[in-house]
Amino acid sequence: MGRLKPYPRRPEKPFRIGAVSWNLQNVATHVKAGFPPITDQLVRLHYYRYWQFLDARGYLLKAIPSEPEGWSGELWSTDLTLEGYRFGQYSHDRWIGRILKFTDSPSDLAFLDRWHEKFLALPKDRFTEYDA
Repeated sequence: MGRLKPYPRRPEKPFRIGAVSWNLQNVATHVKAGFPPITDQLVRLHYYRYWQFLDARGYLLKAIPSEPEGWSGELWSTDLTLEGYRFGQYSHDRWIGRILKFTDSPSDLAFLDRWHEKFLALPKDRFTEYDA
């Protein structure tokens, strides 16, 4: 069953939603705990794919590099449109949760499409109104 409580409004003060460095630290912690290692480049690519998805839907307000090589992106609340922020509330943690399973295959990327379809079907009262 999905979330029943409305998502909170976007705070006025900008905050960091996620960062490549956080993902690298998270993976390193999991590897120390016995999970199979994945390369730093795959960790960057995983987050880059999320940004590409946001950009393709018109949710991202800043430019992304043409390649994830050496990229150290940080996603801030102010980097997203209101709908992008709402989609981030719905999907960001889910996407990060799949980082250790990521292989950059079409089936991996299909998760974002499925989550986006479910997001678009959510009732509008699932999100607290935003006072612009």
